[in-house]
Amino acid sequence: MKQLTKNIVALVGSDLTRKFFGFLTVAYLTRHVSISDFGLINIGLTILSYVLIFSSAGIPALAAREIARSTESSLIGRVLSTRFLLTIFSIVVTSLLIFFFVPERSVALFIIVFTLASIPNAFFLDWYFQGKESMGSIGASRGVSAVVSFLIIFFIVKSSADVIWVALAAIVGDLCASVMYFLFARNFKLTFNIKFDAGSSLSLIKQSFPLGLGSILAHASVNLSPLFIGIVLTTFNVGIFSAANKLVFFLMIFDRLLSTLLLPATSRIFSQHPEQFKQRLEETQKWVLLIALPICIGGTALANEIIPFVFGGAYALASKVFSILVWFLLMTMLHTVYSSGLVAIGKEKEFAKVMIVGSMLYVSFIVIGTLLFQETGAAVAMVLAETCTVVFTLLKLQHHIKLSPPTSFLQIVLSLLAMTLALHFLVDLHFLMKILVGAIVYVTVSFSIKAVSLNEIKTMLSRVW
Repeated sequence: MKQLTKNIVALVGSDLTRKFFGFLTVAYLTRHVSISDFGLINIGLTILSYVLIFSSAGIPALAAREIARSTESSLIGRVLSTRFLLTIFSIVVTSLLIFFFVPERSVALFIIVFTLASIPNAFFLDWYFQGKESMGSIGASRGVSAVVSFLIIFFIVKSSADVIWVALAAIVGDLCASVMYFLFARNFKLTFNIKFDAGSSLSLIKQSFPLGLGSILAHASVNLSPLFIGIVLTTFNVGIFSAANKLVFFLMIFDRLLSTLLLPATSRIFSQHPEQFKQRLEETQKWVLLIALPICIGGTALANEIIPFVFGGAYALASKVFSILVWFLLMTMLHTVYSSGLVAIGKEKEFAKVMIVGSMLYVSFIVIGTLLFQETGAAVAMVLAETCTVVFTLLKLQHHIKLSPPTSFLQIVLSLLAMTLALHFLVDLHFLMKILVGAIVYVTVSFSIKAVSLNEIKTMLSRVW
């Protein structure tokens, strides 16, 4: 079995584990806390995500790339010490802002407790294992974190009065993951020469800043919606939006798999076999369209049945949001392909410029969309902003590498049309059966009219098996 296959198995297994227990956690919480408290939990998670991305500053992505190029030296200690210092700084600044802007002290304390989960995150070694393309350690650590968090919530959270334990569960889960990473690191005989050197940390931050800026802007923009909805509307609206958002992020296992495998692989291919680089990006682009488009179309067509089934009838209002937001999956996966291409050829500064423009669009669209059409407007804004960012990233990449659309694009469209018609006429079936029949129709037509060929599948499998 090739290393890439092992990586895919590890990543799919870990993401399925995390997504499964994440799904159980969300389903459990939606049935044991109010919609407003579910919204508050998601605001806490959003603030935590901001702390995590600001305290990372692009360092993990840079470190993964450098490890993939086998330039380790003293990088491990520098990364850990720098991330820890950035994490403490981010927590302090965030806590001050929360106490200043959030009048309810209980809510402020709840959010601050959530941010403490960033401390064990600072000692995550996922970037090292990603650079080495050894994903089993990442998968196991992520899986342990998800399982531990779920078990704490399942056994302790019984009502809205227990929501603080959701934050504590996040801390304990990530602490367990951090310990797992260090246990796995022993197999690589790593040395952790951690020194708190301000000059060394500043140098590392400066080096990672172009890549980090793009990641920070992308993350801050994408996660703005629940935060802004909470500011101008209510936690109830946040809860409705977050239900749809959680389901979309469950589907983004495909993007997680793509991004974790693609950055080290593209960096290696470009440095070792530059003549194959363009072909690999075009192949990946085609597979994204083949996989993501039917999911998006099916999600839109069946949203009114999927949301009540997953979250219960109380969240029926989230169906419309999900029918729109599911298209974010397609745009994000295409963005991953094009941005990985830019980063692999060393164009981090161009990537950062694109993300600055994209972030401005995100903020503008989300503010306007939310004010005009509440959580539905926020969903439309996210999809439109991500679409614009994808176009800008592709245009930048085209200056260096001329990517072509799939030659079988028309056949892909016809396959999707056949699937859509099948879903339209299967009105009396349960939505799970509709998904099964729709998938069978899509795959059958795709092979029949050569939207994808057996040779393409064999080629893909030969690279991973």
